[in-house]
Amino acid sequence: MLIELRSIFRKIPYNFRFFLAVILQGIVSGLSGIVLHYLLEMVEELAFGQSEHHSGFLTDGVSSSRIGLSLIIVGLGSSLVWYFLQKGSKIYSIKAQMKDETSQYKLHFLKQLFHSIWQIIAVGGGAPIGKEAAPREIGTLFAGPIGKICILSMKDRIFLLACGAGAGLAAVYQVPLTSVFFVFETLGIALSIKRFVLVGLTTYVSTYIAGWVISDQALY
Repeated sequence: MLIELRSIFRKIPYNFRFFLAVILQGIVSGLSGIVLHYLLEMVEELAFGQSEHHSGFLTDGVSSSRIGLSLIIVGLGSSLVWYFLQKGSKIYSIKAQMKDETSQYKLHFLKQLFHSIWQIIAVGGGAPIGKEAAPREIGTLFAGPIGKICILSMKDRIFLLACGAGAGLAAVYQVPLTSVFFVFETLGIALSIKRFVLVGLTTYVSTYIAGWVISDQALY
């Protein structure tokens, strides 16, 4: 299947392949944002009996014993999960994947994916970390295979990794323009008009797809 896809994309002009990769990245990131949104709601319902999207504040009316028990379970579970995930292999950050080309060949896709998914589980259970890291990481994770399928150059694959991170952030918080600036300012991607347009295309597509489920109302 993968070989057939690559052979199809090989017949397409490079610039159009690059354009399709950017669009596909936005779609995948948007869909990932939806999945993570539902996962977060499910974990919150299990942990606290309600979701942050259905109450003024997540722990309103929740007993202190239930909150404490949830934090203990999440804390112990996270310690064990991240210990075993990093045992024998490395978990790569977004910037590490972008800077170290060899990391692209060392990535263990399922481990990286579970690492990101567990972050959402931990957040849903009350861990004091943000929910934006996981969609950024998953967006970056899927950018690798997309770049390979579309037969992009290594330089453009690295750029697509940054697009994936921005698209993930845009999906979960519905902030496409802010995510564009995140890519150039935080991830250190060189600015050009072409790249600005491509990153914007990715983040706006991702925001639109995720917007089918995720509200764009202010969170705070």
